[in-house]
Amino acid sequence: MGLSWGFERPFAAALLVLPLVLLLLSFQRTKPRSIWLSTARFFPDQGQKAGSLRRRSVPWSRVFAVAAMVAATLALMGPTPSPGDPGPERFVCVVDRSPSMYLRAGPEDDAVTRMAVALGALDDALKHRCQVTGRDVELIWVDGCRPGAPAGPPVALGAGCPGDWSRAPRVAQPEPAWAAFDRLGTIWVTDRVPEDPGQWAGHVASGGAAVPGVIGTTRASGGAPAALHWSGEPAEAPTAVEGGPSARVSIDPSLPAPLADFVALWAADRGVTVIDGAGGDAPVELTITQGPVGDSHSSDRVGRDGWSALVKTSTAEPTVPAEVEGVESDERGGAYRLVPWLFTEGGAAALSSGPGAIECGIVEFLTPPNDRAAFAVSIAALLDGAILPHPAVVSLSERRDAGGGGAALPEESLPLEDLDPRTLERLARLAAARAAAGLLLAAALAGALALWLRISRG
Repeated sequence: MGLSWGFERPFAAALLVLPLVLLLLSFQRTKPRSIWLSTARFFPDQGQKAGSLRRRSVPWSRVFAVAAMVAATLALMGPTPSPGDPGPERFVCVVDRSPSMYLRAGPEDDAVTRMAVALGALDDALKHRCQVTGRDVELIWVDGCRPGAPAGPPVALGAGCPGDWSRAPRVAQPEPAWAAFDRLGTIWVTDRVPEDPGQWAGHVASGGAAVPGVIGTTRASGGAPAALHWSGEPAEAPTAVEGGPSARVSIDPSLPAPLADFVALWAADRGVTVIDGAGGDAPVELTITQGPVGDSHSSDRVGRDGWSALVKTSTAEPTVPAEVEGVESDERGGAYRLVPWLFTEGGAAALSSGPGAIECGIVEFLTPPNDRAAFAVSIAALLDGAILPHPAVVSLSERRDAGGGGAALPEESLPLEDLDPRTLERLARLAAARAAAGLLLAAALAGALALWLRISRG
């Protein structure tokens, strides 16, 4: 918001006539003083010409006198700051990027998602606000599913949200904690109308009917992969359908035998398809890779959750922390890094995990795990925590009916400064007083200088 200056007593500008008259009177012809020297008799013509020359001039004393009068008149007019052009309104749009936002909005068109409907409703509501207020609108986009995520720069209405937000993140995101975004000038963009509307924030909800589909994966009676399918009816239980979408895990062939064998058993139990490291371009929900292997190795003991084993690890520089290779950055809505899950007694990372990826720093098991049951439970928990859901799998809670939707914009846009009206009024009065005092001081200094120049000239 800009500021412009006005005058509390503009009629006092009539006094500016006085310095103008003084300035005009200063432009009069003056005759220079003549000082005759004894040699002037040799140049009679030149002496006569010099005595008759006249010129126009404004003494410096008059210049400073005029400046003093102008400054005093401006101070008398009472300069006062006042709001200028308010500029565009700004709103912070907190976007729900949970899986339900990427389901279809209605039974007619599978391509129209709840996200697209919510963003369209947001544009319509803000365009109507622009027509009512006569002001433009700028939007600041925030990913509400990632606490602490940086906000984007302000963009004009109609520019759309960040490009990759039109696709579901590969790592399923939880619904935002809306209470943390209850602030002035904030709009929640979601599918379900919040049960507890914000005190200051507004919302735009797409709504949407229940969407039938796969809510999980399992095994059929014969051991083949199967999918849990929900019909969309609230009273009906999910049914297992053989041959549904199956998650895939890619295993590095160089993985040490005890770990590789157990991963194969775990995949069979979970109905997960196992492929080798060269699985092609098909989506992979979990990638298990062997860490860097150097020329030298060291022996150390590892263990957790009640099991331990003597292993051989590489002394090569580990890649942890490193970005997960199993999930592309433009699809997951954030930078995920591998976190050490199992350490050696020397403090090196033996196993590290992240969404969709596990890296093994163990080159060889010198002794088998001392408790195979504890080892199985522990590694199964690691694999279950790292594997991503199949893209077609959306939980039952996300697939439920989202209601009819609706929009309620906040009354106030984002304040450009955190000051209440009384504080702004006090600061305006202070600025006006300082401006008047400055002008009076300038008038006094200019007047004193004009007087000194007049006296010194005699």
